[in-house]
Amino acid sequence: MPYVTAIERMAMEQGLEQGLEQGLEQGLEQGLEQGLEQGLEQGLEQGLEQGLEQGLERGLEQGLERGLERGELRALKRRVEVALELKFGTDGLQLLPLVREVERVEVLRTVQDSIRTVRTLDEVRRLLT
Repeated sequence: MPYVTAIERMAMEQGLEQGLEQGLEQGLEQGLEQGLEQGLEQGLEQGLEQGLEQGLERGLEQGLERGLERGELRALKRRVEVALELKFGTDGLQLLPLVREVERVEVLRTVQDSIRTVRTLDEVRRLLT
């Protein structure tokens, strides 16, 4: 082993210290950069997954609601048509075009509930328009 002077030993120790400091600094910087990149990627992935899931859920709910409403509308129109024919005979069928144009469940419910008590087709026509 070669002889190392005190000055050389101090220079070596100082070099080791500086090397450690620089290595730690660079390691921390790279670690932070990589951590941020990975965090962003994972966050975006999770956000997209959750967004898609919520969007699909909401779309299914709205589709189901619309489907149920349309089904209820059709059923109400049919019941009003039958009630008109039963109450007014073939004259009641004159109002079928008006009944088929109605797109609001509340209006059809009102007409359906009122058919028992109305006396004329004009009263029903007013309810439909």
